Amino acid sequence: MTSLPTEISELIDDGSGENTLDQFLLPHEKQLMAIMSEAEFDRYLQASANSETLQQYLSDPKVPEHVKILIIQSNPAY
Repeated sequence: MTSLPTEISELIDDGSGENTLDQFLLPHEKQLMAIMSEAEFDRYLQASANSETLQQYLSDPKVPEHVKILIIQSNPAY
């Protein structure tokens, strides 16, 4: 079983000719990647590993509101 990436550097092309991003990222994660810095997106990927760390991430005042809204809209549990 393939594990999910936890850092953007793990999403580098492996030479297979397949789009690694399409294999692992959900549509809202692709949107987040487009609007966030690499470091912040890495932080989001690590936080999204489970609901507790994602909730902590969403509670962080440093996370922009538009990012929080996108995450909440794409995760009905929040």
